[in-house]
Amino acid sequence: MGGGNKGGGGHTPYEAPDSLKSAQKLRAIGLISLGPIKGTVNKWKTTYFDNTPIQNENGKDDNDTDSFNFKNTEIQFTLGTQDQLPLKGFEASEREVPVNAEVKQAHPLTKTVIDPDVSRLRLTLAVSALFSQNDQGDTHGTSVTFQVLINNLPRNTYTIEGKSSSRFYRSYIIENLPEVPFTVTVKRVTEDSKSQRLQNATSWASYTEIIDTKLSYPNMALVGIKTDSRYNPNFPNINFLLHGRLVKIPSNYDPVARTYAAGIWKGDFKEDWTNNPAWIFYDLVTNKQIGLGERLGDFGVDKFQLYQIAQYCDQLVPDGYGGQEPRMTANLWITDQRSAYEVLSDMASVFRAMVIWNGQQMTATQDRPTDPVCTYTQSNVIDGKFTRQYVAQKAIYTAVEVEYADKRNMYQKAIEYVADDDLIRRYGYNVKKITAFACTSRGQAHRYGKWILETSRLEQCTITFSVGREGMAHLPGDIIEVADNRYANTNLGGRVLSVNGKTVTLDRPIDFTADSYLGYLSTVGAAEIVRVKILSVDDKQRVNLDREPVGLVENANWTLHTAQVKTQLYRAIGIAENEDGSFAITALQHEPQKEAIVDNGAVFEPRNTTILNTPKIDNIQIDVGAGSVNIQGDVSGGAGVVKYDIRIYKDGKLYDIQLGLNSPQIKLDNLPNGEYSVVIAVKNQDGQLLNEKLQTFTINRPPVPKNVRISGSLSDITLEWDWVDEVTQTEIFAAETDNIKSAVKIAKVLARTYSHTVGGRKVRYYWLRHVRGINNGAFYQETGLKGETGADIDKELELLNEKLSGKIVDTVIDTALPARNLELTKTVDGLDLNKFIGYNQVFNRADGKLYLWNGKQYTSNKSEVLAKDIQGIIGANQIAPIPTTQLQGTLSAQQIAANSIGTNHLQANVITADKLAANSVSAGALQAGAVRAEHVAAGQLTADKLAIGLGGNLLYNPIFANDAYGWRDFGAKSSNIPANIVINNHRRGLGTGDYTPKNALQTEMWQFMSLGGNNSAMKQLTNLNNWWVDPCRQVIRVTPGKQYIFSAYVACYNLGAFLYVEKWNDAGTQYLSGVATTGSGLFGQSNARKNNEAWTEAPTAHFKDGLGKDATRV
Repeated sequence: MGGGNKGGGGHTPYEAPDSLKSAQKLRAIGLISLGPIKGTVNKWKTTYFDNTPIQNENGKDDNDTDSFNFKNTEIQFTLGTQDQLPLKGFEASEREVPVNAEVKQAHPLTKTVIDPDVSRLRLTLAVSALFSQNDQGDTHGTSVTFQVLINNLPRNTYTIEGKSSSRFYRSYIIENLPEVPFTVTVKRVTEDSKSQRLQNATSWASYTEIIDTKLSYPNMALVGIKTDSRYNPNFPNINFLLHGRLVKIPSNYDPVARTYAAGIWKGDFKEDWTNNPAWIFYDLVTNKQIGLGERLGDFGVDKFQLYQIAQYCDQLVPDGYGGQEPRMTANLWITDQRSAYEVLSDMASVFRAMVIWNGQQMTATQDRPTDPVCTYTQSNVIDGKFTRQYVAQKAIYTAVEVEYADKRNMYQKAIEYVADDDLIRRYGYNVKKITAFACTSRGQAHRYGKWILETSRLEQCTITFSVGREGMAHLPGDIIEVADNRYANTNLGGRVLSVNGKTVTLDRPIDFTADSYLGYLSTVGAAEIVRVKILSVDDKQRVNLDREPVGLVENANWTLHTAQVKTQLYRAIGIAENEDGSFAITALQHEPQKEAIVDNGAVFEPRNTTILNTPKIDNIQIDVGAGSVNIQGDVSGGAGVVKYDIRIYKDGKLYDIQLGLNSPQIKLDNLPNGEYSVVIAVKNQDGQLLNEKLQTFTINRPPVPKNVRISGSLSDITLEWDWVDEVTQTEIFAAETDNIKSAVKIAKVLARTYSHTVGGRKVRYYWLRHVRGINNGAFYQETGLKGETGADIDKELELLNEKLSGKIVDTVIDTALPARNLELTKTVDGLDLNKFIGYNQVFNRADGKLYLWNGKQYTSNKSEVLAKDIQGIIGANQIAPIPTTQLQGTLSAQQIAANSIGTNHLQANVITADKLAANSVSAGALQAGAVRAEHVAAGQLTADKLAIGLGGNLLYNPIFANDAYGWRDFGAKSSNIPANIVINNHRRGLGTGDYTPKNALQTEMWQFMSLGGNNSAMKQLTNLNNWWVDPCRQVIRVTPGKQYIFSAYVACYNLGAFLYVEKWNDAGTQYLSGVATTGSGLFGQSNARKNNEAWTEAPTAHFKDGLGKDATRV
C-alpha cells in the first residue's frame, strides 16, 4: 500500500466591523458686546463657521434642511437687556481644561481643581484605537479599563470595550466633589500593549469644570452655540453680521430711510440702531458705561452741531459701482480699551472733523463748505500783517493707501490705492498709509484717500496774524474770510467811513468792474456776512448799491468781490491768547470745491461676471526709428467708448504723459538713450480704469555709418563702411532713382561690406543705416549713394556688329535706291533735308515718328498731338476729327482759332479736364451747337476751363431748378429780428396756396416769412428797413479789369426786397463791403395782397446795345 500528505485549505483573515463611534457636542457661550443690541441681520444666513454661512442664501426657512451647510447645530442670542433670561439649553457654566496626555499603567495622570464654584466634573478619556489580532490574522475588538481617583481615593472604574480602528472618545461625569482644592487622578488598570497586534493605547483628553447655575448676564449681548463634531471636527472661527448697539438718535430720524421728519428738531431722542457716525460719536461722549457720560453728561456735547453733521453724512453720493451710498457710515466693533481722546478723534475722522472744546461743550467742526463767520483785513489786524507759510514738499502726499474692512469680501482687510498723476509728476511719489476707521465701503475708502490728496493739492497755505477782541468771535474749525490788500495787489478790504442809504463811502479807492459786490458782517439779527451788488462808483470811493446795506455801520469792515479777484477763505485751526490780551490766530487754506471733487470722484468697475468685456490692451508694439519712437497698443474685444492714458517712464521716473487719447498710439521724438517703460491704461467715459498694459524698451541708438564707400564692377555694386561692434547690424536700401520713398530694403547684415548684383550698365542709389534690436539709427545721408556697373562685353560686341552691318547698308543701298526710284523708308536721327532729300518717307529716330514728303516738306502722320508743340492757332480747316484719347497735354486759348471747333471735330465723351488749360475755351472758339453734352465727360468741364467775359451766366443754378443747390446762407437774418419770425421754405403746391407765382415750377423752392398772423406789423417794420432777411446768396469769383452785369427776377408778397452786390474775401468766408444795390425803390409794393403780387423784372434796355450808361460799374 502507498500513502501521501493531503493539501490544507486557505484561510482569509477576518476583520470585525467597528463597534465604537463617538461624536462630541460643541457647546459655547460668546459675549458679543454691551447691550442692548438690535440683533442679527439673519439668524442662520449671517452666522458663519469659518466664513461659511450656516444656511445658504436661498434657504426658505428653518425647515429647509437641504439649504443648511451644517447639520445638528443650534444657535441662540440674547440682546443685552437688563431683564433678559438665561439662554435655553445653557443652564450650566462650563470651562473645559485640555490635558491631551497618554495614560500608562505605570504612570497615572493627576490634576488639581481649585475653583470653589465647581459642581461637577466631566472627564473625557480616549483610545487611539482598540482592537486585537490573532495568529490567523483575524481582527476583533478588545477592552481597556481605567480607574478614577479623587484625592487618591478610588471613585469609579470604567471600561471601554469594543472595536475601533480610529480615535474614540468617551466622557464620564464625576459628582459629589469634595471641597477644593482636590486632586483628580486617571489610572490605567489594563496592562500596556507590547505588540502591534494589540492596539489599546489610552489618553486623557480633557476635563470640564461645570457650575450648575443659570446665568442671564444682564446688559450683555450673548450668543449660545451647539454643534456636532461630525460637521465641525475642529473648533470653528465664528462670525456674525449684526445690527449692533441701540444708541440715542433724534426723535424725528428714520435710520433705515436716513430721512428726517419736517419741522424743527427740539433736541429730544429715541433709541434705535444706526451706523450714522455722528450719533455713534454722540453715544461715545454721553454713555455712562462705555463713554464720557459720567464726566460730561447729556449736556456736555453740542448735539445741534452733530445734527447738521449727521444730515451731511446721510446724503447720497456715488458708490463707485454705478449706485449710490451714504457719504459716511461707521461700522465698528470696539474691543480694546483706549484713551477717550484717541477714540473720539478716530470717530470724528470718519466724518472729516476734528474734536474741540469750546469752553462749555465738546463739539466737532467738519471740513465741508460753509459760509465764513468773520472777516479780517489790514484794518482790524495788528500792524496789518498777515504771515503765510506753505507746507513742506515732504508733507504733500501724491498717493494714499487706505486700509479698510471690505464688506464685499467678508469684511477682510483690503487696501484701496488712490494716486494723483499730476501731483506725482510735480512733486514726486510720496505715499501715505492710513487706516479708515470704521470703514467697510470701498467707495468711502476711496473718497477718504481722495480727500487727503485734494487737501495736499489745494490747501497748502497756513496763515497767522494777531487781532484784538475779534479773536473771540469764532472758534477753531470756523471758516474766516481774509482780504489781504498787499497779497492781492489791489484794495479788497478796509473800513466804512459813512453809510447814506444805498451809498457807502469807503476809506480807500477801489477798482470797479461789472459784477462787483460789497461784503460786510451784518450787525442786525444773526451775525452773517452779507454781499450787495455794486451798481457804480463815484470818485473811486463812493459806491452805489442796488439795495440798502442793512446792518452796515460806520467803521465796520468791508470786503470787495469782483469777477477778477476775490477774498481768501481759511479754516481757523488755532486761537491762542497772547500776554498783551491780543489773540493769535492760525488758519489753514480752505477750498470749497474740494467736496465736489472728492465725493463725485470715486468710480470703480464691478467684478467681471460676463463674457461681454470692455476693450483690452493685449500687446504694445514699439517701433524705434532714427529720430522717433512709435508706440501702438493692440486692442481686442469689448464694446463701448473708451479713452487711453499713456505714461512713459525713463529709468524709473515719469518722463511723459498723454491723457484722454482716442487711440492707444503715440509718437515720441528724440528720446535720449536709456531704459524705458510704457504703460497704456484703458478708461471708460467715467474715468474708470478698465485695464492697463506695461511694456519696456531700451533706447540705444547706433551711430550714423561712417566712411561709406561705393564701387561698381561689370555686374555688381559693392558698398563698404566702418565696423561698429558685434551687436550692430546694417540695413541697406536701394532704388533705381534718387528717391528714398521708392527704396526697398535689400539686406540686413552683420558685416562691413555688401555686394549687390544688378547686371551691366545699371545705375542704383543706396541708403545705409545701423540698427540694434528695435533701435534704428539715422541714414548715412538723405540723398542716395549713386553706384553703376560697367558694360556687358557680350552685348557690346553684338551691338558693334549691328552697327557695322548698318553702315554697309546705309552706304551702298542709300545711294542706289534713289537712282532707281525704289521706295524704301530711310531711318534718320533728325529732319535734315540735305542728308536724305529724294526719299518719300523717313523714320525719325529722334521722335519715333514716320514723315511723308508732300512736295514741299516732310509731314508726319502723327499718332498723337502734343498740345505744347502747336505753334500759332489751329483753324477749322486744320482740325480733323480729334482722337482726344491721344491728345497729350492741354490746349490753351491762344492755340484755338475762333469758330474752329465744330461737332465733327469731337468724339463723344472725349473732352476731359486734363485736355484743357484754365480759361482756354472761349465762346469765340466754338461754332454754334458744336459742343453738346455727349462730347463732354461728366464733371470735366469746370469754370476754370472757360474764358469768362463774353456774356456767359456765372451763377450756378440761376433758376433754382434744383431747389437752392449751389446757393448758401439760405435764410440769414438780422440779429434784432424777433424770435417769433418764422422763415419757411416750401415748394409750390405744398400748403403754400397761391403765394407762389402762377408760372412757378412745381420743383421750385420759395421762401416765406410770417409773424404769428400779424402780417401788417411785419410789413410796416420791414418797410422801415428795421429787419432784414437774406433769402439766399451766391459767391462768384471775378477777374480784375472785367465788366459784369447783375440782374434778378424778384417776386414779393407783403414785403420789399433789394438786390445787393457785396465784396467778400477770396475764400468766400468773410464779408468785406457793399458794392451796389438796386438803389431807388423796392421790388414789391406795400399794398400787395394775396393774388395781387407785384412782379418786377430786370429791365432789358441796358443790355440791347451793350452796357447802359446808367448801369452801376464795379
